[in-house]
Amino acid sequence: MSPWASGRADAIVQFVQAEPVDGVPCFGLGCAVQEALRGQGLGRRTVANALAELQHGLRRSNLKKYYLEAIVSPSNTPSNKLAARFISDAPVSGTGDVSGEPALQCLKLFDSEAG
Repeated sequence: MSPWASGRADAIVQFVQAEPVDGVPCFGLGCAVQEALRGQGLGRRTVANALAELQHGLRRSNLKKYYLEAIVSPSNTPSNKLAARFISDAPVSGTGDVSGEPALQCLKLFDSEAG
């Protein structure tokens, strides 16, 4: 059965424009996997595919440098693993701007000019 047959996606990834970092554009990364499907590597595969698509699209633009950011609750182990794999395994502790709760920020500069 197609994952679309139920009208629900198994997993989603979104990139949203965040505040620039030192004048360089920044995209926030968000990922969600249906609860019944967690723990099977679906989030990892979906983020990898979405990131490849983002990079492919941005290579066709004039945007040569950008940051990717994930803001994650310290207690969200699966999301922290994804952020460490794709962004940074050295998060910075802080407080979420919206939630006011403890948060970890993973940030990575992508530079197509660096090769």
